[in-house]
Amino acid sequence: MSQRFRPRTITPAASLRGFFVVDSLTETPFHEMAKLNPVPEHRFFVNTEWFDEWADVTSELSTLVEQGKMKYRETITEGFENAPQGLRDFLTGKNFGKQIIKI
Repeated sequence: MSQRFRPRTITPAASLRGFFVVDSLTETPFHEMAKLNPVPEHRFFVNTEWFDEWADVTSELSTLVEQGKMKYRETITEGFENAPQGLRDFLTGKNFGKQIIKI
């Protein structure tokens, strides 16, 4: 995926949260970025930094999803009784995309 970035692309890496509580052999997004030439700049930010652009970006992304040009995935945990496991899965990175608890 990282080979497809355009110059000056801003990509939130939500999977960096909590992050990779495994072993020293696990590849992380930082390892992938380090393989690129040039190595992209990365930093942590909060969504409110981009609040002024939110409406335009949301509209553009919605259009791409509607046209089938962009796809998204999410992890859905069924049932309130399974919510604790859904949270554990989120905190350990077992989910893909958004973690949703369907009650």
